[in-house]
Amino acid sequence: MTLERLWWALVRFGFRLLYNELAFTYDLVSRVVSLGQWRAWQRAAFSLSGRRARRHRAGDCARHRRHAA
Repeated sequence: MTLERLWWALVRFGFRLLYNELAFTYDLVSRVVSLGQWRAWQRAAFSLSGRRARRHRAGDCARHRRHAA
């Protein structure tokens, strides 16, 4: 395995952990990496898109899947 392939395998592993097994830490990681600006960026993106920000609710994904099918 080349060094580049090893690097990308490590990156994929890291993203899998962040968005799956360690998803509960995502908000903390985003705050640290963005130096505290993450919420302000979210609000700005939502205001530009014309949508309102809302908190994720457990049933949202299931409802979305039912309506999309």
